[in-house]
Amino acid sequence: MKSIKIFVLLLLIIPFTLLAQKNSNGIHFIHGKHWKSILSQAKKENKFIFVDCYTTWCGPCRNMAKNIFTQEKVGNFFNKSFLSFKAQIDSTSEDNAEIKLLYADFSYINNTYKISVYPTYLFFNPNGELVHKFVGSMSADDFIKQSKNALSPTTQYYSLLKQYSQHTTDSSFLKKLMIAASEANENATTYFDAYVKTQPTMFTKENVTFLTMFTEDMNSAAFKMIVNNQKEYDKLEGEGKANDLIVKILVNSYYQNLFPKEQVTNADKSTADKIMASYPQQADEAIALATVLFLKSTQKWSYFALAIRDYMEKYGAKINSHEQLNDYAWAVFENCDNIKLLNEALKWSKRSLSGNDSDEPMFIDTYANLLYRLGNKKEALQWERKALTLAGEDKSSYEETISKMEKNEKTWKEVAK
Repeated sequence: MKSIKIFVLLLLIIPFTLLAQKNSNGIHFIHGKHWKSILSQAKKENKFIFVDCYTTWCGPCRNMAKNIFTQEKVGNFFNKSFLSFKAQIDSTSEDNAEIKLLYADFSYINNTYKISVYPTYLFFNPNGELVHKFVGSMSADDFIKQSKNALSPTTQYYSLLKQYSQHTTDSSFLKKLMIAASEANENATTYFDAYVKTQPTMFTKENVTFLTMFTEDMNSAAFKMIVNNQKEYDKLEGEGKANDLIVKILVNSYYQNLFPKEQVTNADKSTADKIMASYPQQADEAIALATVLFLKSTQKWSYFALAIRDYMEKYGAKINSHEQLNDYAWAVFENCDNIKLLNEALKWSKRSLSGNDSDEPMFIDTYANLLYRLGNKKEALQWERKALTLAGEDKSSYEETISKMEKNEKTWKEVAK
């Protein structure tokens, strides 16, 4: 009787599981099928294929899987238009039997299509030909919008690429190609340079967007145009925007030379002098920002405290990124014990709680913790409880912080002396 009961139970469970999969929201990914089988199915059904290339350690990949792929509108579009397949590019000891069975397929996809950024999305036509690619974490609407480009030869990246030699002076075509290349994380310099030659000026509202998009390093044509036309750029993008972009590029370009060894605490003088000679307007700010980032990454907290104080005194007022303000405030909260600096960090944190981020639980948590460390337990608990109510499924960290506050326990690390 025991075996019969189990069999009956399985009969009840299996249809329910299938029904749940069929009616569930989000993208219905194919499971347990090899790549060749999916290619064959796509050809038979005349459907495109979508492949999500991810790794288990990739935060943006997890965000897409948890918050974007599961949305009903995303599922409605993808389930109608594509056969969908997930390719795990790394391997772990926790991989289940299905993942292990497909290791060879994942390796083939990785090696054939040279996946280097995660997540990467590949799109194949019904004949199994790669026609489109783009990368990164994004909103559901942007994900659907970019995925629609995979369905037409007029917007598919690889289809446009094949036509490039016949359209080297067609600005409309070049615009589509360089955007598609950028979204695919491919080098778009050639197409951008060709597009520039078709334009009487790059300082229009649309073209300045492309300048920003393709300012990748100091050697890029877009960067040089912005450096030489900062006032024109600011007229279209806003006061100080050219300076901010130039500073960002300088930091990215000179960072390794400014701090060649982890042991150093001051920027390399010869490199700093070189930046000063070439970019006197932005040099001080770029070096100061690079110093903050280096000392933070190497956890030299006593030096970081001095660097972040000086940087924020000089340049903090113009920071618009709430994430950046929160990041600096949290670093000070966790690792610095200077009361004056903690009070300054509280102000940065308060600034991050504005506009669309007024109810961001992570930013509220930072503000609450700073209040608590500064001795304002009552108000800190009010803010931390607000963060808890706004948090998503994982509320454990907020609950733990509230518990520590109620017990008068430290919520920060011991500062290294």
